[in-house]
Parts: sequence; structure tokens; C-alpha cells
Amino acid sequence: MWTVVGVGVVAVIAVVLAATSRVGVQADLGSVSDQWIAEHRLSQDTQR
Repeated sequence: MWTVVGVGVVAVIAVVLAATSRVGVQADLGSVSDQWIAEHRLSQDTQR
């Protein structure tokens, strides 16, 4: 019985760690420069 409880606890910890690591990756999306934004907008305007 203790073996099943131990495996269950380890599984719960693994799920919690996997979920928190995904949240950290999604939250850090980085940033882009003002120059890149201007160039991107300019390229979209010329395609229209």
C-alpha cells in the first residue's frame, strides 16, 4: 500500500513541476525593438 501512495505522490509532484515550468516559458516571450516593429508594419503596408 505504501508503494502505491509513494508512486502517487511522485506523480503529483511531477505534474506540478511540469505545469509550473510551462507557465514560466509562456510568460517569458521576450521583446522586439522599435525598429523591427516599424519595419514589420512597413512590409505589411506594402503587401496591401
